[in-house]
Amino acid sequence: MSIVNHEIIKKNPELNMRYSIITCTNAAYTAMHWHNSLEIIYVLTGSLHVTVNNEDYPLSSKDFIVIDRKTIHATSCKKDVSYLLIQIPYHFMAEYIPNVDSLRFPCIFSSNKKDNRDILNSMRDTLQQLSYLWEHQYDGYSLRYFSLLFAFLDLLVTHYKSEASVKEVRQTEKYIERLSLITEYVQSHYQEQITLREAAQVLSINPEYFARFFKKYMGITFLEYVYSIRLQSAYQDIINTDLSIQEIQIRNGFTSAKIFTKIFKEQYGQTPREVRKANAPSGTAIL
Repeated sequence: MSIVNHEIIKKNPELNMRYSIITCTNAAYTAMHWHNSLEIIYVLTGSLHVTVNNEDYPLSSKDFIVIDRKTIHATSCKKDVSYLLIQIPYHFMAEYIPNVDSLRFPCIFSSNKKDNRDILNSMRDTLQQLSYLWEHQYDGYSLRYFSLLFAFLDLLVTHYKSEASVKEVRQTEKYIERLSLITEYVQSHYQEQITLREAAQVLSINPEYFARFFKKYMGITFLEYVYSIRLQSAYQDIINTDLSIQEIQIRNGFTSAKIFTKIFKEQYGQTPREVRKANAPSGTAIL
């Protein structure tokens, strides 16, 4: 299952990686997740909230963040944000960066006062050029794209890389594999009433240990994660279907209308009914 919470204006599959400008005109939220690509976000307008390894990063215009492969993160915004998104896949990095499997990169946040400002400014300037290039693609623009991308990666590898031990690499692979089983299970069963015990049985461990393990690596409780997946689906139902709010609540696994409305407003800044009204054609009855 894939839940999309933003509008993808343009993608560039010919580059064999994701390179696009994302525009969100309404509230959007992407639950805790990870992937095998290095992710770069550069905010053009508005503000975006990013959570990486339990740390919160508020990004505004001209801020950027770099998120390493297999690093758990989430993004959210209230409305009206535009940002450049680049995801550099593992196979690309492995081709050009020696020993990439053992390399680690910290979460690089452009507003971090402890980092070298000259390096951060150079990285920001490169991202600005990449955003301009996306808007003004000409024949053969891919040459300019890769030139800028390699300049960015050169700064990243030269100034930020660290070596992980074999033990650390294996440990990361182990917990990512375990978490993948759980997140896939939740995304397949979020409409049902999932218990902590049932989730623990997926990994064949006791519920108490599972609860600690999940909170340690995901940064949120198992119930909070289940709610986040249900909310993403419910939000899409509200703006894309004619189902009533009550039907949407029930079909997405929420047994209490009060809890559904409360956590929905906490996440999106509006109640389900307010979101439906804001996205409904003029004169449409709100159910």
